[in-house]
Amino acid sequence: MDFEQAEFSYEKEDKFYWTDEAIRIGKRFTKSIIGVDKVLRKKSESTPPPSWIEEELYALPKEKKIGKKLLTLRMKIEILQKEREKFEHAFADEITLKNLLYENGKSLELSILEALKLLGFSTSRYRDSDSEFDVVFESKEGRFLGEAEGKDNKPINIDKLRQLEMNIHEDFARDDVDKMAKGVLIGNAYRLLPPEDRGDFFTQKCLTAANRSNAALIKSIDLFMVAKYLSDKEASSFAKKCRQAILHATGIVVFPNIPDEGSIIEKVVAESNSGET
Repeated sequence: MDFEQAEFSYEKEDKFYWTDEAIRIGKRFTKSIIGVDKVLRKKSESTPPPSWIEEELYALPKEKKIGKKLLTLRMKIEILQKEREKFEHAFADEITLKNLLYENGKSLELSILEALKLLGFSTSRYRDSDSEFDVVFESKEGRFLGEAEGKDNKPINIDKLRQLEMNIHEDFARDDVDKMAKGVLIGNAYRLLPPEDRGDFFTQKCLTAANRSNAALIKSIDLFMVAKYLSDKEASSFAKKCRQAILHATGIVVFPNIPDEGSIIEKVVAESNSGET
């Protein structure tokens, strides 16, 4: 088949389009190929139906009724497929937080940004010709500069903390920054192991250096747990406590205890009985 014939296409505004004749021949060609395929699959000697057999003149009464039902079903299937795609995208977005438990690199950074937003921070990733920072985040409590690191089978060492300190000084040297950001290192140590089987997330040298530089160290599993709670709750006071925990931490951040559903219910009942609002 020669599909490059001049009468099969035309140009309009620097774009090429198929002509009606080309589309008609293309449909016939496609039907023929499908027909041959069906015959071969069935190992049958029947002849593929020609295109003219579908003309209205030869349509059977029940064929029309069944055809309408098939058309309705196809439309329903198309609607369901679009709905499925929508939920698949929503599902993929929702489970991004789980990357905090096992990822490293850019995937870990993106999940950290998502978690920090749930804690009430505004977040960004800074890039220019001279500097590159994994995470920049801020709130009323202050401005923070973070580095993310994942390790397959070992704790987070001092190397990444050294990089974090350099980044803080580079950031402070910028003309639009008048206050030094607090450094935060988010580590996902032993990332391929279940959380309960992991060892210390940070080496002793890393802890010592963090205490000297007033840096906060966050275990990715801890960040996941508080973000998981906040992902389905309107808990601004809890989120604020989490932000303050990062601000005031020197060394490993200890987040506030995650409220348990039972205790919240008991508190509501107690306040109701005492007449409090």
